[in-house]
Amino acid sequence: LDVTGLESFVVLVGEVVAVRGKNVTGTKLVASEIYYPKPLPLLKSPGNLLKRFYEPPRNPDKGPLSIVIAAGPFSTSDNVRYDPLQDFLQTCAQ
Repeated sequence: LDVTGLESFVVLVGEVVAVRGKNVTGTKLVASEIYYPKPLPLLKSPGNLLKRFYEPPRNPDKGPLSIVIAAGPFSTSDNVRYDPLQDFLQTCAQ
């Protein structure tokens, strides 16, 4: 993929994009445009549903609702095995 003809671009490891370009020689795609997907809409939960999870639990071993938020990318520059995501999920499971 040859992006030298683009004025500017940002592509993160593991990010899904679409590329428009030409492969004249059969050896490389010369990009003329990069398309990024539209972000998904934010999800909303009705308050009464959340309240049901926050009220004192019937099981004394469990506490109130906990919310954990993380933002990627979850791959590193040397691999796409998503090790940081796995670490995050293990932390959440504890």
